[in-house]
Amino acid sequence: MPEKNFSGPAVAVDNLSFNYGRQKVLDELSLEVPTGISFGLLGPNGAGKTTLIRLLVGLLKARAGTILTLGKKPSPRTAHLTGYMPQLPSLYAELSVIQNVNFFARIYRLMDRKQRTQRVEEVIKLVDLWEDRNKSVTNLSGGMRQRASLACAIVHNPP
Repeated sequence: MPEKNFSGPAVAVDNLSFNYGRQKVLDELSLEVPTGISFGLLGPNGAGKTTLIRLLVGLLKARAGTILTLGKKPSPRTAHLTGYMPQLPSLYAELSVIQNVNFFARIYRLMDRKQRTQRVEEVIKLVDLWEDRNKSVTNLSGGMRQRASLACAIVHNPP
């Protein structure tokens, strides 16, 4: 885990290229994202946004170029460093909002039970779903599902 006072860029990508077979998806991409900000990727279908995110969180391995997330090479072991929220919410429909967020908190092995409960409540309030915390995800609007997904993505308080 990087130090709390990590001073380098949150994301540093240099000359990254990636292919799926013969299909070039990323071609010598370089970018730097400073720490302390949120960023999004915009572009048309097939532009490589999802591939880049998968590379950043360690789900894919770069074949050319370098990637550092908070100074570390991405891998499944560094996934906790990011708050990844997919375009389509990855929630368990049969569970309530609070059960989903608690589930993700447990995946990240978040603190002891008391601290975890406190953090889950805090993040649900942050995304303004406290009044709906016991509703099943299937009973939420699309926007409310996105907020529940955001709560799951940040419950572990990624740096």
